[in-house]
Amino acid sequence: MRGLVDLDLGFTPATNVLPVRWLALRVGESAEVPAAWLDETEWRPKVLRQRYERTADREYRYEVPDAGYATALTVSTAGMVRRYPGLWAVEE
Repeated sequence: MRGLVDLDLGFTPATNVLPVRWLALRVGESAEVPAAWLDETEWRPKVLRQRYERTADREYRYEVPDAGYATALTVSTAGMVRRYPGLWAVEE
């Protein structure tokens, strides 16, 4: 899968940390970031089109356009995902 920089493991928000940090988007900016993704039904890697939009200082809209999926990620000042609805939430 040439040209892909990121890897998406659907069971953990840890893989969202990498693009959040290296993209360094400003509020209102967005970027498409294709990633290598392991399709669990076929057990083979595929290209996963992803889009990140920074909507606030510590919030991003994360989308997978081909799947019609979107959610809001809340991150720490270091870019670590603190809340990924339905998947992950840091307990205080």
